[in-house]
Amino acid sequence: FVSDLTTKELTEKLVEEIVDDNQIPEDYQIKDCEGLTICPGLIDLQLYGDHEDLFSAELNAESLARISQQLAKKGTTSFMMTLATNTILLFKEAIEIAKSFHHPGFLGLHLELIISATADIIDDLLKNANSVVKMMTIAPELIEDEALAKLQSYNLILSAGHSAATFEQGTLGFDKGIQTS
Repeated sequence: FVSDLTTKELTEKLVEEIVDDNQIPEDYQIKDCEGLTICPGLIDLQLYGDHEDLFSAELNAESLARISQQLAKKGTTSFMMTLATNTILLFKEAIEIAKSFHHPGFLGLHLELIISATADIIDDLLKNANSVVKMMTIAPELIEDEALAKLQSYNLILSAGHSAATFEQGTLGFDKGIQTS
């Protein structure tokens, strides 16, 4: 339910809660949306940018804000900003920007770390990330067990991708905790 909104305002606000009719607070006004379709917003977990903005090319909060605005116009209400394989330095810069970006639809960062990373490299990258990195795509054949365990200690969603893994290497990666591809 959303309090006292026009149809236009309704499309620009977040739904506070879904409740039974008998649980709607007395001070809320029911709006009849007859003839309209109301649907949930889309969630994009792998997005590099939108419209004229590529986040890795224009690494700043203003770029994230413009991307957020463009997505909302298309029905995407939540997103995870993805950075393709890049330098650790660029990833760290993106993490710092993301830590200070506050938008209700911004879910965090999805990094594509397609390198032979050690546990020390992963710790160096994520130790000050304040949980802003939510997902990481890795190539199962490039990640050693110690590095994979370090990634798992940060409670990330791990995805296999951009990989030349054999069937056996890929299966072993999933067996060791890579959740998705």
